Amino acid sequence: MQLSALAGILVLGLLAMAVAYPSGGSEYNITSRDAPQAPLRKKRDHVDIRKRLQALAVLKVSEEESLVPLIEYTDGSGVANQYIARLLPGADYGQITRIIKGAENSQEVKFSKERDFVILRNISASDLLKLRRLIDVIEEIEQDVKAKLNTEYCSNEYTVSSRSGLWGLDTLDGVPGDSKFRSWGDGAGIDVYVADTGINPDHRDFTGRVTIGWPKSTSVDSNGHGTHVASIIGGEKYGVAKRANIISLKICDYSCPTSGILQSLLWIEQRVKKSGRLSVVNLSIGGPYNRVLNDAVDDVIEAGIPVVVAAGNDYASDACDFSPASSAASLTVGAFNANYERARFSNLGPCVDLYAPGESITAASYWNKYGSTTMSGTSMAAPFVTGAVAALLQVLRDNGKISSPSAEVINYAEIYIKEQAKCGKLSNVKDDHLVLYTPCLEVFS
Repeated sequence: MQLSALAGILVLGLLAMAVAYPSGGSEYNITSRDAPQAPLRKKRDHVDIRKRLQALAVLKVSEEESLVPLIEYTDGSGVANQYIARLLPGADYGQITRIIKGAENSQEVKFSKERDFVILRNISASDLLKLRRLIDVIEEIEQDVKAKLNTEYCSNEYTVSSRSGLWGLDTLDGVPGDSKFRSWGDGAGIDVYVADTGINPDHRDFTGRVTIGWPKSTSVDSNGHGTHVASIIGGEKYGVAKRANIISLKICDYSCPTSGILQSLLWIEQRVKKSGRLSVVNLSIGGPYNRVLNDAVDDVIEAGIPVVVAAGNDYASDACDFSPASSAASLTVGAFNANYERARFSNLGPCVDLYAPGESITAASYWNKYGSTTMSGTSMAAPFVTGAVAALLQVLRDNGKISSPSAEVINYAEIYIKEQAKCGKLSNVKDDHLVLYTPCLEVFS
C-alpha cells in the first residue's frame, strides 16, 4: 500500500492535508501436588543490608565508641524526632523513663515482656544523646521511618492488530508485535482539550464522551484532522486513554489563525480554573516561531495544565525554529514509524522531548459514525503522548498524589513520561532521545 500523505500538523497559515484511507492458546498453570516444598529463602543479614543502603545514601549508621548505635534515614523517609529503641533483655528500663519524662517531655512509656523495643516520640537532640549512653540498656536506636503503599496501576489488556493500522498502540507496552496494548491507566475522569479542526462527536469510537467546547456553534469537524487526533487520544478502539473526557475546540478549518489559537487557550485556562478539574491540552498544530503563541502555551502550563504539542513535519528541521514546538514548558513530540525509525518528515533537535508513533496511524474518520482513516504526521504522534498524560493524571489522582491543576501536576507529568520512556530506541537518530512507553506503573504513596 502506498504510504499516506502527511496529516502532518495543522499549519498556521495553510493546512497540510492528508490522503486518508478509509476502512469500511490458552494458558495453563500446572503444579504437582507431590512436588517437594521449597526451602525457606535465607534473608540477608541486617548488617550487610544496612551497609548497602548506607552506600546508596539511604541511611546513616553511627557507631561511636561508648554509645548505642544510631540508624538515621537520609533519604527523607525518616520521621523527625521519633525513634525505636531495641532493648537488651533484663535491663533497667527505668533509666529510659527518667530521661524522656523530664520537664520538656511528658511522654508515657510502657514496657512489656512480650516485646523488646520501645517507641520514643518528640526526642530532643540532647535526650537522644543521653539515651545513646545507655549501652547496658539499649542495643540500638533506629529512626522511625514512613512506610509506603506500593500500588501497581494497569489498564485492561486490549487486543490490537498491527495490520489494521494499530501498530502504534502495540508498541506502547514495550512488546511490539504481540498484538496487545496495555497502559498504566485509562484516563477516566480526566478532561482532554483538543484544539484542532473540531471533532465528530457522534463517532462510536468516542462512546459519547465528546463535549463541544469553543466556539459552541462551529466546533464539529468538517476536515477530519481533529477527529483523527481525538480518536488517538481517547478512542475506545483506537485511543490510549479510553475513558477520558474529550473537549473539542475548533481553531482550524484549512488554516489556523494565531488569533483563534490564543483565544482557545485563554478559554481553556479560564474554564479549568473555574472547574478545578485535572486536564491536559493537545496542540497538533505548528508554524514559524511565534513568541506570543509560545507565551500563551506557557501560561496554560503555569496554570497547572500540561500541554502536548507536535514537533512539526519539516523533514528533519530543527523543532526549535517552530511554534508551539519551541515553547519552553510543553511536551514536544516527534514521530517514528513501525520500523523504529524517526519518520522522515519529523522534525528533530533539542526541543523534541520524545518520539511517539506517527506514521500510517489508523483512527476514527469524521465522515460518519463508524469509519476509520489512516494518517501520518507528528500530529498523530502528539496525541499518543496526550493520551498517556491523561492516563497518568488519572493514576496519580487515584493514588492521592494530585487532585486539581497545580505546578505539581506539571512536574509529575514531565517526570513520569520521561522516566518511563525508552532511551535511544530509534535507529536513525544519533542524539540521545526518548521513545514513549506506557507500562503498568508502580506508584508509592
